[in-house]
Amino acid sequence: ALKRQNLTGVLPEELNKLRFLNK
Repeated sequence: ALKRQNLTGVLPEELNKLRFLNK
């Protein structure tokens, strides 16, 4: 999640964490 270039390889769990932080 730290590397923006690695967004395409982010795991579902990472996406959930990002969504939680984005709230």
